[in-house]
Amino acid sequence: MTVLVWAGFIILVLLILAFDLGAFSRGSHRVISARQALFRTGVYFALSCLFTVFVYYAYENHWFELGRWETSTPAAAANPESSSEKAVTTTSTEATASVENSTADKNTAATPPEAGQLTDGQPAGGQSTDAHPTDAHSTSAESSPAHSNSSGHAKHHRFEIAFPFEPSASSGDSDEEPTGLPENGSEAAIMYFTGYLVEQSLSMDNIFVIALILSFFQVPAAYQHRVLFWGIIGALVMRGVMIALGAAIIQRFDWVIYIFGALLIYTAVKMLFAHDEELDLEQNRLVKFIRRIIPVYPGFVGDHFFTKLDGKLAVTPLFVALMMVESTDLLFAVDSIPAVFGITQDPFLVFSSNVFAILGLRSLYFALVDLLDRFRFLKYSLVAILFFVGSKMLAHHYIVFSPFVSLFVIAIFLGLGIGASFVVPAPPHEEKVEPAQEPS
Repeated sequence: MTVLVWAGFIILVLLILAFDLGAFSRGSHRVISARQALFRTGVYFALSCLFTVFVYYAYENHWFELGRWETSTPAAAANPESSSEKAVTTTSTEATASVENSTADKNTAATPPEAGQLTDGQPAGGQSTDAHPTDAHSTSAESSPAHSNSSGHAKHHRFEIAFPFEPSASSGDSDEEPTGLPENGSEAAIMYFTGYLVEQSLSMDNIFVIALILSFFQVPAAYQHRVLFWGIIGALVMRGVMIALGAAIIQRFDWVIYIFGALLIYTAVKMLFAHDEELDLEQNRLVKFIRRIIPVYPGFVGDHFFTKLDGKLAVTPLFVALMMVESTDLLFAVDSIPAVFGITQDPFLVFSSNVFAILGLRSLYFALVDLLDRFRFLKYSLVAILFFVGSKMLAHHYIVFSPFVSLFVIAIFLGLGIGASFVVPAPPHEEKVEPAQEPS
């Protein structure tokens, strides 16, 4: 994968942000209506779908070297004496075939001729040893160092869960550990869109917390879009760094997948038993820290983050709200990024799915801020999604879910939570969470 594809994608994101800032944010003091926000949310969703098409053709045809992975033969990793073998750059299916063929050739060459057997492969009785190629392949597979991979995992039976129309890839006895990397354009597109769906669903919980933060600081509705815009910029930078670190750690230490899986299950259980509590930001450590190092202006100064107080630089409550939004996204990223790594370990797919989900976060906020109280059962959908992805990561050596099955399961969980929220009537004692409004 070349630097060109990363540079091109970042330029695309910057162009989208520039268009958002210029076209969508025209009139900085204008309140965005729910209808406008729904239209903009639809635009971002359409862009995400178009990018899914690009992912399919790019990985199917290996544009910009997408879908080609640099791998070393497991035999070389297991045998230090053969460590001088060169790594090859190829697709995952080509790499598997190359490993099997090279291993079989080595075992055949290393086997001395038996008594009564000619050196050219013909036994004394005139029967060719090639009459039973299956037996020879089975023997080499059992004695092959590739059978015990570089991670030290023993041979085991792996069960694949897939739809009948999907090609089988991982079922049965296998000495090849799952990589989490797409083998073709179809898998890449499904992995990307599944990651996007997971990020978008988890962002719903983030939106609720953002609404509470803006309400606590009494941010006028006309200034909320500015906080969210710069919050998105910071989120993109933070998540880019976290994804790069996560991909490097997983590539070097594959057991980190188990830690990510356990973290997701812990988060799911914690979310399931969590009770709704009042948000008291006066006692928040970040708020106290900001007030300790720099003066905070007592009121809003338009949509500015900084101002002057007694001739000294000071921050406005808008800046404090922005810092709280950034810290909140950082906490949510600790859960959501491992969740996407549970779908795919391709860094480009993880990053692009995160980016497109975050780009539409601001429009989604204004579209749903008045309806947040309606999504009463969405929490259980998020719990189910986190538990499913976490369990999939913990059992990935024994159970393999096809990308399409993962997408189907997550979509069902999300649909059930949203559908139940609108179908099941709310108890009369539940109060609606009002968004922050501009004071009259």
